[in-house]
Amino acid sequence: NVIADGLNHVTKWLDPNRPLYPCDVSPEKYKNTCYLMQTSYMLKINGGDFIKTFAWCRDAESYTNTCHQSLGRDASGRNSSDITRTHDLCVLGGNETEVTNCVIGAVKDIISYYHSDVQAQSFCNLFNEPIKQTCQDTSRVYYASF
Repeated sequence: NVIADGLNHVTKWLDPNRPLYPCDVSPEKYKNTCYLMQTSYMLKINGGDFIKTFAWCRDAESYTNTCHQSLGRDASGRNSSDITRTHDLCVLGGNETEVTNCVIGAVKDIISYYHSDVQAQSFCNLFNEPIKQTCQDTSRVYYASF
């Protein structure tokens, strides 16, 4: 769905007036996976506004953290995993939980991009505790499974 461009790839499962759709109405077993990608569409319809997307994710009920992790993936992905620019987008979160979840999504994307944990460690070092520790723990576990 999120790669639909409306020209060559059309879907009925996206609605610019409902940024959480179809995740908000999906069967429970699909919600987590859906929210892990939905922010790409949200950013598309709001012109790349990360602050607005953080806010929209707050309405994802029990999937708020997942949505903010998706936003971290986008923060990294939109910047070719540039750690400084990714950091600057994640810290736009409204509170420590939002920033932490953004960092979790971002550090996984950074590892995937570089096929290494070296840049991920540099990224984690841009944060203060306890976010730094969560980032390092996520990096260690994700890289070990990578």
